[in-house]
Amino acid sequence: MQNPKSPIAAIAVGALSLCLSPIANGGVLVLKNGDRITGEISAIWDHEITIEPTYSDEFKVDSEVVA
Repeated sequence: MQNPKSPIAAIAVGALSLCLSPIANGGVLVLKNGDRITGEISAIWDHEITIEPTYSDEFKVDSEVVA
């Protein structure tokens, strides 16, 4: 059983809260290096977050680089 205070659990909760953000059909990923990616988050699966910004095709971000 995984410890609920683990970094992966924190990332999952943070990413889910981004999905519920007040931005219509959108979210913001804040990366550990300070960058932000704004777009529609379509999936969170297997330590990857799939996001589609308005300026690019959909791509995946490794959850370990998300703050």
